[in-house]
Amino acid sequence: MIKNTITLILCVWPLIKGNQSPSQPDIVRLIHNKHYIDKTPLLVELLTHDYAVVTAPRKFGKSTNIAMMRTFLQMAVDSEGEPISNVIEENGEQIEKEDSELSENYKLFKNQQIYQNKAFYYQHCANHTVVHVSFKCSGKLHDFVDCFKKVISNSFAQHKYIVDKLDEEDKTRFNHLLEGRDVTIAGLQCALTFLARVLNQHYRKKPIVLIDDFDTPIIESIYKSHKEIEKLIEFIRLVYSHFLIENRNIQRCLISANNVKIAKLLAVYVNHDRYNPLFPNEFEFFPFLSNSTFTQYYGLTENEVRALLKNAGLKEKRKAVKYWYAYKLTGKMIKLFNTWSILEFLKKGEIDSYWIESYGERHLKEIFLNEKIQGPMDLLVSGEEIELKDIKLDIGYIMAMHRIFKKPLGHKLKKDNVDYGTYFLHFLMDNGYFNVELKDDDFLLRIPNKEVAHEFAENLHTVTFYVDKYNYDYSRIEDVVDTFKTIRVGNPQAIKDFEASVTAMYADRNVDLPKNDFQFYSALYVFVSTFGEFYRVLGESHCIGPRGLDLIVVRKEGTAIALQTRCGAGSELEALKQIMFDEQYCTILKQRYGDVNITHTIHIGLHLGADRVASTTYFGDDF
Repeated sequence: MIKNTITLILCVWPLIKGNQSPSQPDIVRLIHNKHYIDKTPLLVELLTHDYAVVTAPRKFGKSTNIAMMRTFLQMAVDSEGEPISNVIEENGEQIEKEDSELSENYKLFKNQQIYQNKAFYYQHCANHTVVHVSFKCSGKLHDFVDCFKKVISNSFAQHKYIVDKLDEEDKTRFNHLLEGRDVTIAGLQCALTFLARVLNQHYRKKPIVLIDDFDTPIIESIYKSHKEIEKLIEFIRLVYSHFLIENRNIQRCLISANNVKIAKLLAVYVNHDRYNPLFPNEFEFFPFLSNSTFTQYYGLTENEVRALLKNAGLKEKRKAVKYWYAYKLTGKMIKLFNTWSILEFLKKGEIDSYWIESYGERHLKEIFLNEKIQGPMDLLVSGEEIELKDIKLDIGYIMAMHRIFKKPLGHKLKKDNVDYGTYFLHFLMDNGYFNVELKDDDFLLRIPNKEVAHEFAENLHTVTFYVDKYNYDYSRIEDVVDTFKTIRVGNPQAIKDFEASVTAMYADRNVDLPKNDFQFYSALYVFVSTFGEFYRVLGESHCIGPRGLDLIVVRKEGTAIALQTRCGAGSELEALKQIMFDEQYCTILKQRYGDVNITHTIHIGLHLGADRVASTTYFGDDF
């Protein structure tokens, strides 16, 4: 059994009987939402760990789970901050009070799975003081400190009821932190330690700490690339060190983070120059995509997604959702989905990139021009698997990423022995961009789904990329696009002109011949989408299935051009048959472009041989 504890969560009011905390309505709306998935058994699992760090990519439900835990645990208190019990003991048995006497959050979870575990429910539900530590502050050191002051002030405001119970020295210190005045940097760094102590003295129980966004300030400082990153790391190190290492007034700590390497580095640096057997040696790290302990509680499982689609009347799009949004757990056949993309899809009913757009990695287009990064990313986007060596876990990892985002172009990076390509791939891996398998001491990386593939392709595959890397000639590119623009119903000569322009583009032996279908159609997609000026131009990554239409162009007047390619093996006729006789491709066209009244469709099969000669065949109205 778990000892009775206080849970420390900054920025959340305790539940005073008859009132709801600011966070309570969010959880109420979540539980009553038609897309709600019950994850409450996570509570039992989490509270079996004394010091645990759960790392998962963005939008996999980390903050939501902490909010659920906070709402479940937070107790009702009277005006003096004294607990009001929902359970009484009669004849040696625990009995619930009448419904009218129960706190709102206690009643909220009675219809959830967690209520089946009555002993746990009676012991913990609405039976803890709850305060939430969220480190979602970012910016330069000065901005971070100002943000952190507000976090501290709001946290102390939640516990004003204990001020009169403190001695004069503690009362003065409490009020200064509450009002944010006369607070030194050192005093700010020790504020959480002080709060834990006075709460422990008041309730005579050591608090549990729940920390959300443990590594966010460091990740944000990497993206924003400001010069004070080392000072920021030191500030955060001292906050955590005072609070988690030197603090004897906490009993349990549960942490959520995004990037397992940065979280581990923080753990190491928090313990800098101190011997403490509990931190980080006894801290348990649970990387979500490689450790199955909490797999079913973060993100969505395949069965959960299937149920959501069925309830939303979108059962027929299950295959599309799987291709676009599924991840594979390391070493397992388990498919996982990020919560945000699924919910956005259910809301809008359209397959698109939602997860990456929700954050928007900075400077990807410029970073992908770095030669050390460009090569492996091109292989990954092409559907290949690459091997990644492990790296030494030290501050060099953070500083290398800082320099990459500060000076993303390869020729601007400092000439040193740092393998920026390897560091960047580790950063992407740790932020959830790859499926990962282990091979001895190395990692095997693969793009997990079309949502990620589409975003990478959009940023990596530019006209400049093809000109610089594969030696394409701008004038030949323009000829290909110009002839493609003339393709219309009743004009078969335009298709032959397009064929000739493709042959001319590759006739130059300086141009690298595409190695596979992907490199061939990706180049055509980039050229046409950049210079074509069509109503809509979409490539393979926009389509449903393991291989979608390579290129789809929609004219505003209602003509659609569907192009399928083959490079090397195969033929133009084989490519044409793929899109003519596979019902899936016709369905794709209808699903994706229902906003345009498509009156004519032209299907083209295009083949590029090893002799650099292009050939076409086609089918369409009035040809």
